[in-house]
Amino acid sequence: MTESLVNLSIILVSTLLGLALVEVYLHVNGFSYPSLYVMDEVMGHRLRPGAEGWFREEGEAYIKINNDGWRDRPHSKQKSQGTKRIAILGDSYAEALQVPQENTFWSVLEKELNACHAFGNMRAEVMNFGVSGYGTAQELLALQDRVWQYGPDIVVLAFVPGNDVRDNSKVLSLSQPRPYFVRNHGSLILDNSFTESPSYRLKQSGIWSAVGEASDRFRILQFLNLVLNRVNQMRRRSFQQSEGVAGLEPGLDDQVYREPAGTEWEEAWRVTEDLIVNLRDEVISRGARYLLVSLSSGIQVHPNSVIRASFVGNLGVSDLFYPERRLHKLGEREKFDVITLAPQLLDYAENHQAFLHGFKSTRLGHGHWNEEGHRVASQLIGRHFCS
Repeated sequence: MTESLVNLSIILVSTLLGLALVEVYLHVNGFSYPSLYVMDEVMGHRLRPGAEGWFREEGEAYIKINNDGWRDRPHSKQKSQGTKRIAILGDSYAEALQVPQENTFWSVLEKELNACHAFGNMRAEVMNFGVSGYGTAQELLALQDRVWQYGPDIVVLAFVPGNDVRDNSKVLSLSQPRPYFVRNHGSLILDNSFTESPSYRLKQSGIWSAVGEASDRFRILQFLNLVLNRVNQMRRRSFQQSEGVAGLEPGLDDQVYREPAGTEWEEAWRVTEDLIVNLRDEVISRGARYLLVSLSSGIQVHPNSVIRASFVGNLGVSDLFYPERRLHKLGEREKFDVITLAPQLLDYAENHQAFLHGFKSTRLGHGHWNEEGHRVASQLIGRHFCS
């Protein structure tokens, strides 16, 4: 064997040994960053069936994605006799990776509806179809493409004003690779050109899928995925700040609290309202019942009135409930039920001096609902059905 081959062998063995040691270290220290998503030609992305692992980015929970690709227990496509099925459409708030599954608002809601006999002798079965990063466009497409297979009797749209309005705009969301609808002479036209993007094609490749599956077994691949996502998040955040679209919290936009006037935000709102109404029409055409539930952001329900007042003053608005008023008016105009949780959650937060968003491991008052936030939200939604 030549000296160069010997040196190459030493380098190779040393590298493999180093990687093995890193893998053992990550295992011993309980590191987990599961690969939860795959690309989808209809919705842009979806949860990966069978994926599981600990999520500790915000809060902590062991995540298991069922074989149909939803964060929920398995549900048969065939509805059991004497069952009233409720489908929850939503984004990361409904996906709720931050808390154990049994503490999510949709899981607690099912227990409450059955305890109050909301549907008489019929058993309530609440099914979660929330996926992180979804806007209303993707939720409509998910309903059409996958959710109707389960035959829901009630469809609940869990709407997050803080990012759903932006996510429905190709301009405001900085052309993230996902499907969009655009208004054209009073109609919504689907733009699914994301399927032609290089990033989509790369992530649809067999190699990318193989790496995703291999990450279930190798922590070092999960660590590399974490680093890659961190870099992308920092780059996106930096770009949003340079474009003036970043909000108080990463992933949310402060502009939604302002009444838009002839801006891109007004167009985003109009597309959003059209999508909400189209979703209502889709549900009614199937003989099901429709309910829009508007969720909250951390600053809207922050228990410290001084912090809220400072934010309101800096933003130059009278309060943080413009989205809720607009959604209520839309419901009145289009004749569908709307529950706006933010004002009610604020009352609870102030009366109990409770943080409903955030975690001690990250930052209280920011981010997604914690377990108390999910619990109180489920109670407020439950009143709509139990009263």
